[in-house]
Amino acid sequence: MAPLLRLLLRHPRQPAFIRRSFGTSIPRRADAPSPTHPPASPREPEPAFTGSVRVKQPVGGFRGGLMGFAFGFALASAAGYCYLLQEYQAASATLQSTINSLASETSKVQTHLARIERVEDELHDLRASAASREEVERGTKEIQRVLDGLHVEVLELRSYIVGLEHDLHRVVRAQDRAVRI
Repeated sequence: MAPLLRLLLRHPRQPAFIRRSFGTSIPRRADAPSPTHPPASPREPEPAFTGSVRVKQPVGGFRGGLMGFAFGFALASAAGYCYLLQEYQAASATLQSTINSLASETSKVQTHLARIERVEDELHDLRASAASREEVERGTKEIQRVLDGLHVEVLELRSYIVGLEHDLHRVVRAQDRAVRI
């Protein structure tokens, strides 16, 4: 049934030697004329091939397997290298950004430390120029004595003024009496 089907499916103008069969090898197909120039009639002789045909020898299974393995290994190695290179670049960029942020934070800490040192120096100067507790107590006692002395003087001035007022009242009364007469 298969040969009958092949005969029915064959193109009527196509010669039998041009159609492809599964048993034909590469060198034998190379010897076949090209389908673009079919013979004018079936009785005419076929045109002679006028050139040398380079026949490729098939690659052996072992050699082809080694070449395929080497090609696959090279391809996988190149892909792995590209992947590692991308990962390295990403890690390097991340590390660089971390280093930059660390540098900026370090500069901030240095400015804060400089400020703290200035404040400590000012505090040391203030402690050196400030009075001690004993000095403050002595100053307080001195001010208390001065205030007590001033209070006593104010009281003495008041008593003196009161005495002057009494004397003035006596003199005014005496003159009032003298004028009335």
